[in-house]
Amino acid sequence: LSVIVSLNPKFGRNAHAAFVVNIDCPLPYPRFRPEVRFITPIFHPNIYIGDGGVCLSLLTEWHSCYSLLDVVKALIYLIEHPNFDSPNDEFATNEELYTKMTLRLLAGLRVNGRRFPPNQAWCEWAEANGCLPVDDEELEDDSTDAGGAVHVEAQQEPNNRIESLPSVATYAHDASQ
Repeated sequence: LSVIVSLNPKFGRNAHAAFVVNIDCPLPYPRFRPEVRFITPIFHPNIYIGDGGVCLSLLTEWHSCYSLLDVVKALIYLIEHPNFDSPNDEFATNEELYTKMTLRLLAGLRVNGRRFPPNQAWCEWAEANGCLPVDDEELEDDSTDAGGAVHVEAQQEPNNRIESLPSVATYAHDASQ
């Protein structure tokens, strides 16, 4: 079973954005935990920028009584309340830089030499509220590296076959272009 959901956080640095997430449940689910991957690029200290994997205690300490609704609620909470004491990526240790990079990624501006598609929901909100970043000047910081982009591992087809999907990296543009 593979479920694709759209998460729309109301609070935090990613408020008003929309993030597509793939939740892939193994055959013995709910005895075994689902695999969760962000399809939409997100700058977050608890989400691996390379593959969209999530560092979430609910998943690492999985119990069969948990449901997919519990997973979705935990993901929304995680997006709204990053855990800076347990970051997956070195960029997240500098909260001020993390905030700037998050806004740039959401706006579709260059982040570490790469450009990702703008988060349409967030851009519409930011434009309506007069806070859409327009300066395309790259932030320089050698201690951060967005590296690879989030990518989709697989999508289940109606015939139960898994089909590989392209990575979000294919949508990222080299900043020199």
